[in-house]
Amino acid sequence: MPSKYQKYLLGIAIVLSSLAISIRGSDGEIRLVLQNYPVLIFLFVVVSFVLVAIYFQMNSRAISSLSNQIWGAI
Repeated sequence: MPSKYQKYLLGIAIVLSSLAISIRGSDGEIRLVLQNYPVLIFLFVVVSFVLVAIYFQMNSRAISSLSNQIWGAI
């Protein structure tokens, strides 16, 4: 069974990724909003990847558990 908070992992990952790549246009130029903070952009992306990896690990365990329950009932 999926964790109660599992859905928030993907939501937070999407928000962090969106912040990392958010752009602003002015005077015909397009720039990253956080262009002066490359370390922050990198951290947002890394944390996003970690959260997605945790999400997939939780899904994998849930599917494995359900599979075992099905095979145990046969």
